[in-house]
Order: sequence, then structure tokens, then C-alpha cells
Amino acid sequence: MNNNLNILGLKDVTIEKIEEVGKRIALYVILPTKHHPCPTRGMKTEKIHDYRNKK
Repeated sequence: MNNNLNILGLKDVTIEKIEEVGKRIALYVILPTKHHPCPTRGMKTEKIHDYRNKK
């Protein structure tokens, strides 16, 4: 299954849930955290202010 995720461009994600919705398959995945600049102070951080679900 990992090879299929690489084809979809979902390398290094964690699959939380898979469900069939009508004729579609919904994948609920978690992306790995990585250092990024804080928008306020510009310092590197791994903190996440908000989580969002995308379809």
C-alpha cells in the first residue's frame, strides 16, 4: 500500500481512516510536522496554530 501512496503523492503521511462515500473513497491522512518560520517573529517552530480538514 505504501507504493500506491507514493503514486498519489502522499509520501510520508499517516493514514488515520479510509471510508467509502458513495462511489468515492475518502482518505483521512495526517501530514508530518516540520519546521517552518513563525509568521509573527520569523523564528523556526514546529507549533501548529490550526488544523483544517480539506476535501
